[in-house]
Amino acid sequence: MLSLNFQKIINRYKKLHCPEDVFDPCKLPFDRDKYFVLCSERSVGKTTNVLLFGMCAHEEHGTQIQYIRQLDQMLEPKRARQLFDTILKYDYVKKVTRGRWNSVEYYARGWTYTKVEDGKIVE
Repeated sequence: MLSLNFQKIINRYKKLHCPEDVFDPCKLPFDRDKYFVLCSERSVGKTTNVLLFGMCAHEEHGTQIQYIRQLDQMLEPKRARQLFDTILKYDYVKKVTRGRWNSVEYYARGWTYTKVEDGKIVE
């Protein structure tokens, strides 16, 4: 079983300097619980910040983010492509990966880090 160093993940996430008025996944009791159900009004940063936290976990431990929805239609490309809009808008991919990657591409129902230069994927 993979053992995660949550303090390393939290430290990496905190270096992103996410706004204080959005959901902060670092406050979840990782030392006590295994699963979390997050409920609140829309647009408070739950999905975006949990994705960012997952990206930090991936960088620290090679974990994989699993995004699960109730219905297949909720994961159709037209909806899934918007999932990383805020992360891309604020250049978080570059920050999380320490400059190795600067974007993400949705392909075959999955996301991949990419390097984009002059609007074209070069890696």
